[in-house]
Amino acid sequence: MGRKKDKTELYDQLSPEELHTHIRKNISIPKYMDAFLYKHDISLSKLVQNSITTRMEQEQETSIKKDVHKEIQDKKARKRLQEERKKNPEFENELIRARHVLTTYFNAFDTNDTEAIHRRKQLMLKEFPEMYVDVLKFETWYEKNQENYELMKDRYENPVERLIRIKNRFVNNP
Repeated sequence: MGRKKDKTELYDQLSPEELHTHIRKNISIPKYMDAFLYKHDISLSKLVQNSITTRMEQEQETSIKKDVHKEIQDKKARKRLQEERKKNPEFENELIRARHVLTTYFNAFDTNDTEAIHRRKQLMLKEFPEMYVDVLKFETWYEKNQENYELMKDRYENPVERLIRIKNRFVNNP
């Protein structure tokens, strides 16, 4: 027996009206179902409309749940960061230093100062290897997405925030 093709992508691309038309054309209703619908004065159009509305509400609910989950994760991360700061006062200085290195890297990157970029990358490699990996990923991403970078550069002046946004976008959409 052959498997039924998953047409979710096709249906997702259709507008509600197109989906309704597609369903009316492609679904055959057994006679007993047709008689039941007629007997109880139920409109097939209304059933389709209700199912579309239900699906849209479920998608919206899922989206809200994802947003809430992300917000909870962000709160946990901020709380963990605050706890780390309380435990280790040197951590704050390290964080400030990392921000400074990243800011100077992006300033050099934006002015296309290759020597300064190289120095900052060497410093990152020695002292902040995780940041070095992120910067290498950023450079790979930049080669393919220069226009997007210019838009993000205009939108986010803070280089640290810019790298975080790009990293999130890069990780989610490689």
